[in-house]
Amino acid sequence: MFVIVGGVTGKAVVFMRRRGALRAKNEADCHAGRLRRRRAVREVCLAHGENLRSVRFTLRMSTKTTYGLILAAVGIALTLVGYLLGLQTERVGSTLASMFQWIGVIAGFFVIWLGVRAVRDENNDQCLTFGQGVGAGVVIVLVAALIGAVYTFVHFTFINPDYADHMMTFVEQKWADAGMNARQMEAAEKITRMFFHPGALAAMGFLSQMFFGVVSSLIVAAIVKRNPPSPAATPPVVPPVIPPPAAQ
Repeated sequence: MFVIVGGVTGKAVVFMRRRGALRAKNEADCHAGRLRRRRAVREVCLAHGENLRSVRFTLRMSTKTTYGLILAAVGIALTLVGYLLGLQTERVGSTLASMFQWIGVIAGFFVIWLGVRAVRDENNDQCLTFGQGVGAGVVIVLVAALIGAVYTFVHFTFINPDYADHMMTFVEQKWADAGMNARQMEAAEKITRMFFHPGALAAMGFLSQMFFGVVSSLIVAAIVKRNPPSPAATPPVVPPVIPPPAAQ
């Protein structure tokens, strides 16, 4: 009885050892296969020179995205400050509200300038052509405009849902000063109120910010561009002068 049990136990131990060794061998083979695949991909990338370009492109995209997020944060902060100051409610359309908009324009231009300059300085040669500068600025503004459009919809839907009423009060006062009667104002109100819907405000904000971003990118790119140095001109090859043969 004990002999049989001992024999069975010994076979089980041998089986478990063989199974463990086989599992370890399979894991080692899988690890070696992964290393071979990674080495092959690395060799292909090095052969075509794509690894350095992809890393550089990733860094550029990271810089553009970072400054796009900064630009979006500045816009959101200014929108909230304007709301807290009453520039979107009781003081809508006032002189202070118009001046406050210029603060956003100046701050946005400054962030775009910082972002394009950072893209230029991260290059190995610290050079940036005019086209590359415009492209960098447009990407920065695109990131900010997308985030800003989403926030605009949220802001005027949940934070300041009465913005349309305040704007219509201001617009109707302008119409009354222009001599429009009540019937004309009522007809115009139906169309005008549509432009103060959160969705319409988000769409118009996106388009206006993209237009502002393209114009700012053109100006910034012209300021911070730094063309790579042109290669030195090679001197022309002068053929050697062969003297005529001496007279006999």
